[in-house]
Amino acid sequence: MKKSFTVLIMVLMMASSYAQLNPVNNLNWHHWYEYPYNFYSLSWDVPALSVTDTLVGYNVYRDNDLWRFQESTGVFCIPDNCQDPYFLLIYGCWIKVKAVYNSNHAESLPGDSILDPGVLIGQKEISRLPAMILTNPVKRGEAIKLRVNGLPQELSITLLNTQGVKVKEVNTRGGKSAIELESAGLPAGLYFLVIQDDHSRGVQKVIIQ
Repeated sequence: MKKSFTVLIMVLMMASSYAQLNPVNNLNWHHWYEYPYNFYSLSWDVPALSVTDTLVGYNVYRDNDLWRFQESTGVFCIPDNCQDPYFLLIYGCWIKVKAVYNSNHAESLPGDSILDPGVLIGQKEISRLPAMILTNPVKRGEAIKLRVNGLPQELSITLLNTQGVKVKEVNTRGGKSAIELESAGLPAGLYFLVIQDDHSRGVQKVIIQ
């Protein structure tokens, strides 16, 4: 009985200590496009004061990958002041920020997470892609239809989900002015179509509904 009581006290103490690793507050994300650039602003509030632990900074994650440890409460790339131009990913990712405490860099749980769908693209860039989607959104089970821009050429067409996982792929050897990518078996949602030839590479968003 005494042993069980001691274990209970230790568990409660550990839970109390961990509870002081307060998460960040008010995670805010803005992402916009101004030809020909992508701009964004990621910010958050300082966590509530902990009486047992010392806040030393923040770990910024893209999906489950640590991007950077920092002491400031923001990451941004805005017109005339782009401090972090390489934060955005082409395929999109979940953004999380964890508060970091003490000399051992213990992490809080993420207070919130935000889905960034990846780089935005304007009509001028779309018109320069080696192929262009004809119908978007696409009904479930129907093919994603593309028109090859200019002369038929060798192309690599890859369809990715929001986690960046390849779900479909087509490689053409040239000679085709139209391409179809089957969507049978894919759940409804947002996808990214990566279109690449020997000279260029672009991404278009595709919605299957």
